Amino acid sequence: MNSIRSLVPLAALLVGGCTSTPTASPEPLGTPTAIPVATPAATATGVPTVAATRTATATSAPPTPVPAPTTTPAIAVTPVDARLGCAQDGAAYFCRDQALGLSFRYPAAWGRIGRTNLRTSTQSGRAYDLVFDRPPVPPLPVAGGRSRDFAEGRGGMLTDFGGFDKSAPGNLIGLGKDGKCDPSFASCERIQSNVFLALLYVPGSIRCEGGPILVSDPVALVAIDLPNNPNVNGFVFAAPFLSKSALARLNATIGVTTQGDSTRCGPADVAAYDATLKDLLMGVQTGRADVETMANVSALRALAQSVAPLP
Repeated sequence: MNSIRSLVPLAALLVGGCTSTPTASPEPLGTPTAIPVATPAATATGVPTVAATRTATATSAPPTPVPAPTTTPAIAVTPVDARLGCAQDGAAYFCRDQALGLSFRYPAAWGRIGRTNLRTSTQSGRAYDLVFDRPPVPPLPVAGGRSRDFAEGRGGMLTDFGGFDKSAPGNLIGLGKDGKCDPSFASCERIQSNVFLALLYVPGSIRCEGGPILVSDPVALVAIDLPNNPNVNGFVFAAPFLSKSALARLNATIGVTTQGDSTRCGPADVAAYDATLKDLLMGVQTGRADVETMANVSALRALAQSVAPLP
């Protein structure tokens, strides 16, 4: 299995280790040059209670009726198969996944999930994938996860994720025992205690090498740690986050063809790619990225926030 360590040279641009923090309000993880994905939501504060006081009148006014709390009606999902049920809810699909023990909302623009695939590897461990009902091109988004002991005789995939323990045999991405994100992340933000949102990319020198690599264009990951799940111990949603125009601007620097090959890879071309990539990631950090890019990042963050255990 190809190791994601081939992506480590990203440190030449913006990458640093991404350190998780235990604070209630999530903060971007990493060095001061890391690119946070979005502004964390404010932490809710408790509401102080006030002791009731009695007025000095002879008769007290009748208490004001308090309306009974209402609950949001449950969304009726349509079974995809025995493990998954989904229903479109506005701009998102709401799903309940029995194999993961989770519910979540993913962007409807990704398309409908047509089936699930839970299987035992020919070598060791288990794999679980959600298969979108669309043509195989473009290859993203994808969604899948693996058990800690997963192994298979092939190259690596973004869905080869067995949880946050980077020491797991088949884990290509994750958190090491030191609590730091993989150094290949441009940014890494804790959204929930077991859910991270990270941006992953490769520099121009690796993009120009050709041949199979784990990531070519920049990609966002919503990574979920499932240490006690009986099927898989990690699950990841992977999707592009740059707008079409931003990606075209980036790839033009090295002459990327429609087949994904780089046609200009001289030192000046690679430097131009890296500088453009840095500018685009800084745009996400500062909020000055184009509308489509910021909307993509916001949708991914909403997905990360929506992950919840099934009752």
